[in-house]
Amino acid sequence: MGSIWLRELDVWLKDAGLDCEGWPGWQTRSRSSGGFDGVRGIVIHHTAGSSRTPDRDTCRYLYERADTRPIGNVFLARDGKVWIGAAGAANCQGKGGPVMTSTGTVPRDDGNRWMFAVEAGNNGVGEVWPPAQLDAYVTLVATLCRRLGLDPMQDIFTHNSWCQPSCPNRKIDPAGPTPSHPTLGTAGLDRYGRPVIWRHDTFRALVVAEMARTEVIPEATLQLGSQGPSAWRLIEIMDAWGWRKQARPNDGKFLAAEIDAVKVMQAALGAPVTGVYDEPTEAAYRAFGDFLAALAAAQPEAA
Repeated sequence: MGSIWLRELDVWLKDAGLDCEGWPGWQTRSRSSGGFDGVRGIVIHHTAGSSRTPDRDTCRYLYERADTRPIGNVFLARDGKVWIGAAGAANCQGKGGPVMTSTGTVPRDDGNRWMFAVEAGNNGVGEVWPPAQLDAYVTLVATLCRRLGLDPMQDIFTHNSWCQPSCPNRKIDPAGPTPSHPTLGTAGLDRYGRPVIWRHDTFRALVVAEMARTEVIPEATLQLGSQGPSAWRLIEIMDAWGWRKQARPNDGKFLAAEIDAVKVMQAALGAPVTGVYDEPTEAAYRAFGDFLAALAAAQPEAA
């Protein structure tokens, strides 16, 4: 049985400014395997449901009535509201893979135990994605990447891309017109009147840009003995990028392990290697964030 339960989801999403509500029982809901074995990635989906179905009816089906319940960990409504359905592993991406992530391989046909699933309301056959829903989708996934220490350029998958290695084209989602983000699913249907499957790498880039835009960067100087919110945030950043090789939970204390981690961070950023989070290191990290945001903004426009 999996042992990882994401019972702070509501706090994370509210802190990110998202409108969210927990479906009754979400803190203990999971598929038969229990909690996650690990969270190595995020898979984005669409429900293929009608826009006329009330959100509460959709949640009731996903989390209480479907034979394969719970379907997905969260449901993203068309108005941008996030309904939290399951803190443990859910049923949503069974057949597919294997795929490589920043923290290891997700085995073939085993995505449910290793990947977080987002179901978003869209019929998948041409319904336009509203800007509020798309913006919330990007914010939601960026928040999950930050909180779970995931690499957005390696650990986010569409349902379609999850299926490609072993059962190509088994799933098309997410798909459909995205006029507010024309590089993602284009502004309309393709020349044959079919919904366009979302561009996998473009969604990843949108998440990178959002993470760079909303990043809270701690101010220098932090060194051995420092503690508190700024030290906690620095450790969170180093954990997210894999610069801290230390199993100790983030306690907001700058100890010997953090000296080593800052040295790894400085080497990666091309800053002077001192083991102290100083002004040159802060400047290098800010420049790194600006580079990622510019890279995401440079994605080519849809043809």
